[in-house]
Amino acid sequence: MWYTTLERLEDMSILNHAVATMHHTIKTEGCGFIIRVDNSFDVYDKDGCCTLDELKEAINVDLIEIVRLKDDLIFVCDEEGSFKPNNLNVIATQIFRKAHNDPTLFIFGDVILCDTNKVE
Repeated sequence: MWYTTLERLEDMSILNHAVATMHHTIKTEGCGFIIRVDNSFDVYDKDGCCTLDELKEAINVDLIEIVRLKDDLIFVCDEEGSFKPNNLNVIATQIFRKAHNDPTLFIFGDVILCDTNKVE
């Protein structure tokens, strides 16, 4: 079922616009975004850099993985996300696939999209 959702999102210009807006906001205002598995997202706005413990708390995980995208953007992900049921992050997966031009990649769990300079 989630394959169908992914295929539909590939053609959605609204996703491209949302990502461009997030990218611009991250670069100009220094904040990040939490992208959730339920396709919602929130601004993650913390002054200065974040520690690993703060990032883990923000997405409620025990272990994090830093995934590089383009233009100094990263995802802060759940290292163990693929082992948890019903945890595919459709929006983050599409962003990751476009950044790496690889349709076989998946992102699981809530993620933080931010600039590399945001992480200590």
